Amino acid sequence: FLLHLRRAGLRLRPVAACTAWRPPLPTRRRDAPVVPRDCQLPLVGSHVMAHQVLASGVFRRDDRYFSVLRRQASLCRTSAQALWRFTIGDADATSTIDVVERLEEEGLCLASDMEGLLTRTLTTPIDREDLHTLASRFGLLLDRTSHAAHACTLLDEIARGHQQLAEQYVHATEKLDNAIQALASGAYHQVIVNTRDVRRLGTDELAIDEPADGSRIALLSSIVRDRLVALCRATRVSGELVTRVALKHD
Repeated sequence: FLLHLRRAGLRLRPVAACTAWRPPLPTRRRDAPVVPRDCQLPLVGSHVMAHQVLASGVFRRDDRYFSVLRRQASLCRTSAQALWRFTIGDADATSTIDVVERLEEEGLCLASDMEGLLTRTLTTPIDREDLHTLASRFGLLLDRTSHAAHACTLLDEIARGHQQLAEQYVHATEKLDNAIQALASGAYHQVIVNTRDVRRLGTDELAIDEPADGSRIALLSSIVRDRLVALCRATRVSGELVTRVALKHD
């Protein structure tokens, strides 16, 4: 067989000399836009992996969750300001109750929107349990603000201690609102800084002058105090929760 090949003028090459065919590398046209290196998908050989294209389109960051949380934090801040303005005499009882009840209803709708998002979507920017718990805590704050406002309207005169509690609640909701903004942007260190004052919120050292007798005024004053103290404690718990979420994802 080899002799016939030689007579025909053909020669066999060694196997090592044979090289496998390789596809040409892709070249970029001169008029093609330049893609930044940090925006390019990783390549395997000269082809993009299919699951990387899928991940870039499906598992992208969804800001709808943080939009709900930001709105809820803003509602708590507005509701706290309405309560505080009533305690210092800048607003009447009717307008205050209307504002806090309207904000409470909107907060309930936002909590329902959060549950709907968690049901319909696959991925979340942070843990699903944390999103659900944060939305529930903000709804609880709005509900307790409404309870405190209804209790304050029963008093003819708001004591100085009650005003201090309402003022502390306003400052705490402002810090909590800023913390949620920082959490949405991924500034976890700023979250811890903003919630530090919220976590230090103390209500035991405030002395509230209440009538010593068991009259109706003394009973109503103690009810208002208990409602405001419970409101401040719920805010402190919410601040601790936001801090834990930031530390978990830092």
